[in-house]
Amino acid sequence: MPSFAHNSTDVQKAELLTSGDTVHIVYNGEKYDDRESTWETLHGQDGSLLFLEQQSWQKNDFQFSCMEKSIEQAVKNGFFPSRIEDSSFGSYLVLDEEKNRVGIFNPKDEEEYATRNPSRIGWFQKMFRLCCPRRGCILANQAYLSEVGASIVDECLDLKIVPKAKVAYLASPTFNYSSAEKRKAEQQREHISGVNLPDKVGSLQCVVEGFQPCTFWLKVFASKKLLDDELKYELQLLFERVIILDYIIRNTNRTAENLLISYNDTRKGDENYAVNMAAVDNRYAFPYRHPRRRRPYTYYWATLPLAKRPFSNETRSFILRRLNDAK
Repeated sequence: MPSFAHNSTDVQKAELLTSGDTVHIVYNGEKYDDRESTWETLHGQDGSLLFLEQQSWQKNDFQFSCMEKSIEQAVKNGFFPSRIEDSSFGSYLVLDEEKNRVGIFNPKDEEEYATRNPSRIGWFQKMFRLCCPRRGCILANQAYLSEVGASIVDECLDLKIVPKAKVAYLASPTFNYSSAEKRKAEQQREHISGVNLPDKVGSLQCVVEGFQPCTFWLKVFASKKLLDDELKYELQLLFERVIILDYIIRNTNRTAENLLISYNDTRKGDENYAVNMAAVDNRYAFPYRHPRRRRPYTYYWATLPLAKRPFSNETRSFILRRLNDAK
């Protein structure tokens, strides 16, 4: 079993050993068997794993609120959201006041089968009456709520693999408004200064950078053998969290493109996150009924070598504690 060193000065050396249901800690060469104190020392009061520290895309509510205000100010300053061109629906990269890419905004009325979808594919589907969702078990035009729901589940279970997402209201001339909405805003602006286009409701999610589709890094790891035993174990724990997330939210669209991995080979000392994993694009989750026909892909990760291994005792203990938490 790999060892993980705590970054605080309170613990000089910590080695996690799992023997059945018993967890031990080695502290300055002395072994302690106190279960609760051991768990809190290794995992903290909330039971989160040591090496899963908060990332820039895992903001708390206050930080997220500050980001929203910065985005709104950026729009007022003329730094408008830009549409992600290769998306099949209206998805926009938003900037903050300092022109940093901080989030992805998906308006409700520009979703894949919505009326204001700017994509040509969406227009083709509507013109030829192909407007029924590919997954009949998913409510149409509710994808933004699925994104937010996946983020809430991730936060409640402290999985730390889904970027923070919340329902937000934003307005920008780069969004796809109807001609009537644009004319109305222009007419009102002639009489009342400061009248802008109406806000759009949608999901605002923190952007993740430095990640590649999981197939890319898994092939690199297999061919170049970049991971030692400790990093392999970290990757396995992260992968197990993705499985837990997808089962709970009943995700119907987990592919290689929305299961991302990052790898940093410049780690020094006890720095964490040499390897990390992010589960993005959870739009097709939370079905209201079971699918009535075979889906083109259920869980992409089911075919990966990581899925052939049994769940670790670490993950079992961690998730059971979180699920049994009354709070």
